Amino acid sequence: MKKEPNSIMGLILMVMYFMLGVFLITNPEPSIKIMCGVIGGVLGVVGVVRIINYFRLEQYEAMLRKELAVGMFMLLIAFYVVMKAEVIAGIIPIALGIVLVFQGMTLAQMALDLQRVKRPGWYVELISAGVILVLGLLVLFIKFDAAKTRAIFLGISYVVLGIGMLVSMFLMRTYKKEYKKLEVVESTAIEKQ
Repeated sequence: MKKEPNSIMGLILMVMYFMLGVFLITNPEPSIKIMCGVIGGVLGVVGVVRIINYFRLEQYEAMLRKELAVGMFMLLIAFYVVMKAEVIAGIIPIALGIVLVFQGMTLAQMALDLQRVKRPGWYVELISAGVILVLGLLVLFIKFDAAKTRAIFLGISYVVLGIGMLVSMFLMRTYKKEYKKLEVVESTAIEKQ
């Protein structure tokens, strides 16, 4: 079964978020260059995947999704983050907090989408989204006394985000399989009439 570009992208993001979290927990006092290198690497990989997706999409869908432009922009940002680590260092915690808030909102919408189609387990997704959203807001609005404490908190938050995305992917995948089976049954019934 061919994987869709969005599911590949989601899987890569999940792994990257989880790895970033583990890195921050195990190296709470990394040099700025290493931290910027990791973030630049994540952005670079995501950018390359978006560019590859552009060439894999149908022409019309590629025009609508702007994967090439977004991918190139992400590569440019990745290059800047790596080359200007000193400038970026103060912005990194804020940017990581914003990503957590955004991903929490995205997972909340997925939970509501699952609830609208009456899928069991939607509340697990909603709880996961709520936890991630709260973690992101804490990163943005709580003043940490030490950079080490903030790094560990960010690491834990990103591990939770990775796990939350894994749960989300599992729930959406099971729904998608059941939906496709239902479509086949309905189309077969219509053809028989």
